[in-house]
Amino acid sequence: MYEQEKPAVTAEQGSNPTRVIEWLNARSEMEQSFREPLAGLPNERQETMSRMAEALQAAAHGLPPSGVATWAGVSTRLLQSWLETDRAFAEAMKSASQLAAAHGYRPDGPLTPAMIRVVVTAIGRGDSWLDAARAAGIPTRGFRALWRSTPAFEALMRAAQQARPSRVTPAVPRRRRLGAQAANHRKYRLVLRDDPPAVLPEGAQAEQADSGRPRP
Repeated sequence: MYEQEKPAVTAEQGSNPTRVIEWLNARSEMEQSFREPLAGLPNERQETMSRMAEALQAAAHGLPPSGVATWAGVSTRLLQSWLETDRAFAEAMKSASQLAAAHGYRPDGPLTPAMIRVVVTAIGRGDSWLDAARAAGIPTRGFRALWRSTPAFEALMRAAQQARPSRVTPAVPRRRRLGAQAANHRKYRLVLRDDPPAVLPEGAQAEQADSGRPRP
């Protein structure tokens, strides 16, 4: 009995690159749908916790800090700020990275689907392919080889480039133009601002302090 030969699976047949990009870009909309039964917009703490959870997931895949930030949708500066000011988050990130390393996932290791996701996300938001590769921790040579040898990867890159937000580049000097383009790459999310701690004027604070003291 002869085994039937399996037909070759092309990149377009195996997956739909456009649909993958749409899914990545629709993450915010999905999160908002989950929050609607809980009265709509998240507050700042909820939004931060959501991004921290994404960062921990990325760290568990063995991504470098730049890749973690791209995955979580935050800047590397904000990620570093969290690590410096939130001890619980810093410890969780360390544990997630150790988990990845224990299973052979590390930035200088073999290519992983998580790295590809970071590249696609970075390309889709307007980064150059070189910056996208660096964010994912992929050496330039390995990135070029992957692009040339894998039709599926090329299809994802093409779909990510086509999904970039359209923008009009103003006729200004190059330095200012680059700054304007970087600003257009940012995506903003609506959140409810947390109420700041109540601060009384100095006179009111003195009166409040006096009111709590026993009077003669």
